[in-house]
Amino acid sequence: MIRNAALAALLALAAGMAQAQTDAAPDPEELLALTFYYQQQDEASIRSELQRLQVRYPDWQPPEDLSRLTQNGPSAEIDTIFRQIGAGQFDEARATIDQTRIAFPDWQPPEEMLALLQTNEGQTLLDAALTEGDLDRALSLAGERPGLLRCDRINNAWRIAEAQQAAGLAPDALGTYRAVLGACVNPADILATLEKASAVASTEEMQGLFGQALARFPEMTQTLQPVQQRLLGSGAPGATAPAAAAATTTTTPTATT
Repeated sequence: MIRNAALAALLALAAGMAQAQTDAAPDPEELLALTFYYQQQDEASIRSELQRLQVRYPDWQPPEDLSRLTQNGPSAEIDTIFRQIGAGQFDEARATIDQTRIAFPDWQPPEEMLALLQTNEGQTLLDAALTEGDLDRALSLAGERPGLLRCDRINNAWRIAEAQQAAGLAPDALGTYRAVLGACVNPADILATLEKASAVASTEEMQGLFGQALARFPEMTQTLQPVQQRLLGSGAPGATAPAAAAATTTTTPTATT
């Protein structure tokens, strides 16, 4: 009986929460009267209808400009949200999103907006973790927010690899560089990744990385081979040992009298 009572209480609570979410704001049909009164400039009816709606939906705040009731969706609010995200005001951006949802019940934030919010906030947190030397936190953030490891943010992967190397985790750092070579396509990024990897990889491992890059980008052969020769020297494929220097004979000048 106790279990059944507890279950019933949980179900009642869930139902109450669902009802609260459903009744958070009036739907478009219920706003038709207010829209009509606004269009007629009937101020007395506007005040009366606003009072009725706010009693029924206490969490709902009508827009300051009632002309927006006839709009299909927010405009200035979206500009504000993106501006807040760009300024690093992530809590404020979330608050504006919530307020906009209430003011425009049919509106949902676009996926790209939410992804940008998550990634930009994650970038701030990742920068702090790496600055503090908290590699575990940095790796956790990168796993939670895949946008941080996109190739257009390649510096994040490089910094993580450098942090792994500094922590004595050379194989992990090498794995990070290898993953970059397998994912990114910008030639400058490929070259820079190979350069960075040379600080942690053995000659044999570097040969493998160059082989990986050349297999993906055969058109970069002429660009990669000189770098390979420079970084690997005699360990580069096709390299020959430098010829022995020719012996020279020196003579000591004789004094003249």
